[in-house]
Amino acid sequence: MACAQLEVILADESVPAALADALRSNALGAAFRRLGETPGRNRLANVDALVLVLPAEIQRVARQLGDIFDELTRQPCPTVILTPTGRDITPPGRRPGAPITYARTDDAAGLAVRLETALAAGRALRALRERAAASRQADLNNVAGQVAQLRLTGQTQRSAQPVKLARCGSLTFSGLFRPANAPCGDICDVRRLDEDHVGVTLADTGGNAIAAALLTTYVRRAHGGAPGSVVGTPNPAEALESLNADLIAAQPVERLTVAASYAVINIRTLEVVLARAGAPHAVCRRRDGALEVIETTGSLLGAVPAARFEATRITLQSGDALLLYSDGLERLSGPPATGVNVKQALKRAANRIAAWNTTAARAAASHTVGAVSRQHPGGRTAAAVPPLTATGDDACLSTPTAQQTGPPSLSAVPWVVTLRQQGVEAALNTIADRHHILRRIGYPLDDLTVLAVLVDA
Repeated sequence: MACAQLEVILADESVPAALADALRSNALGAAFRRLGETPGRNRLANVDALVLVLPAEIQRVARQLGDIFDELTRQPCPTVILTPTGRDITPPGRRPGAPITYARTDDAAGLAVRLETALAAGRALRALRERAAASRQADLNNVAGQVAQLRLTGQTQRSAQPVKLARCGSLTFSGLFRPANAPCGDICDVRRLDEDHVGVTLADTGGNAIAAALLTTYVRRAHGGAPGSVVGTPNPAEALESLNADLIAAQPVERLTVAASYAVINIRTLEVVLARAGAPHAVCRRRDGALEVIETTGSLLGAVPAARFEATRITLQSGDALLLYSDGLERLSGPPATGVNVKQALKRAANRIAAWNTTAARAAASHTVGAVSRQHPGGRTAAAVPPLTATGDDACLSTPTAQQTGPPSLSAVPWVVTLRQQGVEAALNTIADRHHILRRIGYPLDDLTVLAVLVDA
């Protein structure tokens, strides 16, 4: 058993005979200091019990006594106070967290019992402190271990991301990867499938970002080949269906949903076959600066068993570019705060969303498409981005008109304007600059990934 730690504080030079007898009878060692002497920092943390010897004239040591009670409030310690009368002298309003008992300076037998009781309470209090400190240290070690695991997972995930996108024929690839945390919930993969085809995947996991690293295996398996109707020709729709089946079959404890876009590009004919599963619509920039939203349908992966996906076909020309991006870009593209009344802005947004829903429902019922469209051979429709008339804080919440029955237009978003006027690289720089500014001011951002496929002019 460890030796008991007892500290005696004396108001006078002499040690009372009763205290000396009690220490001898209990075989106790003690450290002594004068009342008013400045103790070391956290000195009472290593003391099992405290003995305070006071004179009959309490007033002459009132200030020092107040300091002692303040110290006991900060660092509770079982205390025995010796006075000639043995009465309670605790100052009003001061209630230390540990027990205090009083004894007369001439009561050796009573003092021995009180010392034994105080020391037992002190040992119990010290054991509680040690367990609490060990628990805090264990929590810190656990957090440090989790941080290290997350960092390792993030490094593993980043090592799987394409560091330098290789050139394939007349195609070049450019991208932007800005994770919000380590690991990141976004996955980007560019892979040569065969002599004539390149596969491009962009996926965004919902919920736990750690699952993104595990999801890479599934993505690469789907990328490895889901043969289409023509033997040897990869089919993105069937690849997404296969990936969806794998996620459903895995049945994780926490349901994992993924938003993804998968494009297969023929590097000879520049035909693009694109399938989408809940991800933002891809954008095609033509050589003359015209922008087209590639509209496809498909639910989130892992959400609906036996889900079916549709493939859209477009053909790129010299100088064109195709952009795939995660929903982190949508958060980044929101209008800047300019001192707007938030309550009024939200009310206007709700009214415009309701108006858009009504207009969209009428358009669906009449099977009309108000946006300017262009039909591509052998596939679905790629709708041109209509002009946006609203400005200022409501620019992204414009009221739909007869010429705008799809989702709210992106044409007023700065990076889209730059994309149309200056091209892909300038748009990526605009996105990177805005992300850097918002991150520095603490704006909440999501994982951001943008992947561009460019055709040589």
